[in-house]
Amino acid sequence: MWAEQSPEDWWAKSRIAIRRSIRAAGIRAKDIVGAGICGQGHGPVLLNRKFRALFPCIIWPDLRAIKQAEFIEANLHREAAAYYTAAKLLWIREKCPKIFKEMWKFVLPKDYIRIKLTDTVLTDSGDAAGTMMYSMEGKSWDYELVDFVGIPRQKLPDVRPSEEVVGEVTRKASAETKLRAGTPVIAGTADYICTRLALECYLKPRKAVVYLGSAPSIFTVGKGGNVVGGFMGIGGATLRWFKERLCCLDSSTVNYEALDKEAEMAEPGSGGLLFLPHMMGERKPAYNPYARGVLFGLSLGHERRNVVRSMMEGVAFQLKCILKSMQDVEKLDEILVIGGGAKSFAWVQVVADIFNVDACMPHSVEMGTLGLAVLLSSSLGFFGSVSEAQKKLSIDVARRASPRREHNQKYDELFSLYCDLEKALARFYGRVHSSL
Repeated sequence: MWAEQSPEDWWAKSRIAIRRSIRAAGIRAKDIVGAGICGQGHGPVLLNRKFRALFPCIIWPDLRAIKQAEFIEANLHREAAAYYTAAKLLWIREKCPKIFKEMWKFVLPKDYIRIKLTDTVLTDSGDAAGTMMYSMEGKSWDYELVDFVGIPRQKLPDVRPSEEVVGEVTRKASAETKLRAGTPVIAGTADYICTRLALECYLKPRKAVVYLGSAPSIFTVGKGGNVVGGFMGIGGATLRWFKERLCCLDSSTVNYEALDKEAEMAEPGSGGLLFLPHMMGERKPAYNPYARGVLFGLSLGHERRNVVRSMMEGVAFQLKCILKSMQDVEKLDEILVIGGGAKSFAWVQVVADIFNVDACMPHSVEMGTLGLAVLLSSSLGFFGSVSEAQKKLSIDVARRASPRREHNQKYDELFSLYCDLEKALARFYGRVHSSL
């Protein structure tokens, strides 16, 4: 269950994206007053003193560090998870000791792009907290865990506030990106934190946000006023896996739009198929890295459209499980659906039918860069604070899916079966893993 990426590939694609964005916007580089980076969290990037990545980044869904996470839990009596950076670094120390010893600093994915832009080696407090080795309350590294993982303290990155200006675009980076040399750059933070910043204006009691992306999530505001929710293990990437791995012989005609149309043609319930979407373990409502994907009820009568729709329904069912596990949450009146999956009206309609509330699609389904703009505009003095900048945001709904009564009744019955399957199969997951 490995998943890794090359940091240099990130930079190669970032250079192209920055140049294309400037050109597409029709603006001059000198008119850009600041820059920032948000990106995936939970993946260690090991650097040498020349800022070169020594090892592919083990990204967040990678589960090779299950045993290391269990070792941390057993010895320090605290929660640990294979998805997060602490366990991944312990795996690297055990399996690749020479590279671990050669490491000068480790950073997180978005930090590598900022290093390329500014030559500043650090991370922000939000991303640091996501490693499980940093305390937001104490504003310091958790040295008990750091020492247990075996990271020399001098190899920890400095930690700065996400909105702090920490450097400027270098001449070398300017030549590569067409950004103006000297443009201020903030520390930035993880994409899920930026998304939360952008959605503060929407999140209220009885309203929820569903993110249909690689790691789907659901968040709402509890009766106590706190934001509550959680992330699945994987979701949107399941459809990509299906398209690229199982539809490869028909790759010239099979795209997401075609799969969408097929899903709309299938009846609710997918002809008796139920999909448990644990393709890379599960995070919520209960952490289980051994969980695996299950397609239940398959017969010779099923077609591709049934499988595609069952995947959409399975993600929505799992998100409903997360909602059901939350304490002191009021009945929902509306769900805002964001992320790449929100481009699919078929999937948004499935969410509306399963949750039995209106599901709304905003004009812009990607919110991370909007949250980053909140940080950047406040750090450069356009607003007095992050909260002041947030108050200027509004979410415009482009399309709305209303629940269909007859479909919801069917989904209620299927959800009960889904929950029964979850309980029945849970004990088998670890046995499959141990037999590999």
